[in-house]
Amino acid sequence: MLSSCAKYRITKAKTTNPASDDGQKFGDTSEPQQPAPEPVVDPQPIFPRQEISGDQITVYGNYFYIQSLHTAEVGACVPFEAFDCGPNNSGQVYWTFGDGYEEYGMSLQKGYSYEGSYPVTATCSYPGQPDETLQFTITIIPFSGGCY
Repeated sequence: MLSSCAKYRITKAKTTNPASDDGQKFGDTSEPQQPAPEPVVDPQPIFPRQEISGDQITVYGNYFYIQSLHTAEVGACVPFEAFDCGPNNSGQVYWTFGDGYEEYGMSLQKGYSYEGSYPVTATCSYPGQPDETLQFTITIIPFSGGCY
């Protein structure tokens, strides 16, 4: 019965010609082999990246990340938070909310007056690193009649 393990081929090691410093094998008269080219790395960034868990959305960037709700009711106080913008969160975060409102802050709350989909952006600014902007869309649904 054959094993399902991969089969390996063992080859005898060849000695290198001590008179040659080009890596040729002893008795080898062929041209020296060129080193293999470096692998090409795909330059596609892995950030920004979004994760949704329940009603919460987290958007990760290269330097910082943001969290909020991705769905909320008209009139609800929606939390918007930024993390790791500069050492000890010492950078500045500029938010726009898709309804004409804008504000600076690491942690703030905002309500929407009308249902719809709104693009939310947060830009982290810190000296010594390039500005980075993250974005997501928040969907505001009609008020369900609960208490706020």
